Amino acid sequence: MTRLAALLAGTLLLTGIAVPAFAEGPIDSGYGAVLADPTDPMINNAYAARAEARGEYRKALATYERILVHHPDNAEAISGLMRMRRRLQPSSTQVFLELGGAYQSNPRQFPSPGETDDGNAFSVIRILDERSFGSQRWRTMIEGSGEIFGDLDVLDNFALSADTGPLFDLTPTIAVRPALVGGYAFLDGGSFFGEVGASLGFEGYLQGALQSIEIRATWRDYADRWVSDDGAVIDVRGHFGYGGLIDDADAIIVKPRLRWSGVDTRPGVVIPSGFEPGRYFEAGTKLEYYYPFAEWLLAGPNVGLFQRWFDKPVTVGGADRRDTYLAPGGSVILRDLVAENVDFRFDYRYEMQDSNDPTRDFDNHAVAGRILARF
Repeated sequence: MTRLAALLAGTLLLTGIAVPAFAEGPIDSGYGAVLADPTDPMINNAYAARAEARGEYRKALATYERILVHHPDNAEAISGLMRMRRRLQPSSTQVFLELGGAYQSNPRQFPSPGETDDGNAFSVIRILDERSFGSQRWRTMIEGSGEIFGDLDVLDNFALSADTGPLFDLTPTIAVRPALVGGYAFLDGGSFFGEVGASLGFEGYLQGALQSIEIRATWRDYADRWVSDDGAVIDVRGHFGYGGLIDDADAIIVKPRLRWSGVDTRPGVVIPSGFEPGRYFEAGTKLEYYYPFAEWLLAGPNVGLFQRWFDKPVTVGGADRRDTYLAPGGSVILRDLVAENVDFRFDYRYEMQDSNDPTRDFDNHAVAGRILARF
C-alpha cells in the first residue's frame, strides 16, 4: 500500500467510512473521486450507478447506505438502496403444513332445535415462493385445504387457490404487490365454485411486526346445485400487529375486514362454507392477543365481531336482513416443543349469530387441535 493510500485510509477510518483493501495498481477513477469527497451525494450516487451497471451490487448497496448516513432524504440513494436490497435477496420457497382435527356442536349452523354435532379431520398446505427476475422481486402463494367430517358428508370440502404478482418498493419499509388470484372449491363430492380476480396489497414491517392491507376483487361462479348464484366479491382486509402492551414479548393482532358481496341466492338450504351467500355489505374485525407464559408457550383470548347489512328483505316481516356475528374464543400455542419449526395449537371458539331471518340464527361451539410445521 502506498503512503498516499495509507493516509487516505486513515482519514476515512476517522470519519467512520469503511475502506476496502487496496490492490496494487491505479485507483479506479470513480472511487478516487469518492475518496476525495466521501460525503458528496452526487459523486457517491454516480459511483454506485457505475458499480450497479457492472453487476457489483454489494458495492453499490454499501455506497447507497453511506450516502444515507449523511443525507437520509436523498431520493436517488433511497431508490437505489431498495433496488439493491431486492436484487441481493436470495430466492426462497417456504412450505407451511397444518394437520388436525376439530369438533363442532352445530357445524351446519342450524337454528335450535335440530342441531347436529360432528367431528372432522382437516389439512392445509401453503407454499410461499419468492425470487428475483433481474431487479424485480416476484411472489407466488399457493394454498390447498380439505376437511372430512365423520357423519355429515355434505360438509366434506376441498379447495385450491393461488395468487402471483411482483413486489414494488414504495419506501424502504413499505412495498406494494399487485397480483392475479384464482381458486376452485369442491363440496359434498362435487363442484362448489370457481373464482378469478385481482388484488392489490400494501405491506411493511413497522414496530417489529408485519402490517398489511389488501384489496381483493373476484368473480365467483357457483355450480347450479347450490343456493349461491354467480357474482362479484370485493374484500378489504388488514393485518396489524402491535407488541409490548403488558410484556415486552406479548402481541395483539388486529384483522379488520370490509366486504361487499354481489353473490345473489336461490331458494334452498345454506351449506356453511366460511362465506355467507347473498347481496350485502359486511364490516368487522378479529382481535387476537398472545402472552408468552414461557419461551415455548403462548396463549391468549380472541374475539371476532362482524355485522352484515343485506339489501334483500327476509321472508317474514319484509325488512331487509341484518346479521350480527360474534365469536369469542381463545388459543394456546406450544412452540418448537418436540422439534424446531413444529408447533402445536389448540383453539376454542363460541359462535353466535343473531339475525332477523330466523333461519340464520345459530350457536356453535368449536374446538380444534392441530400440528403446524414449517419447512
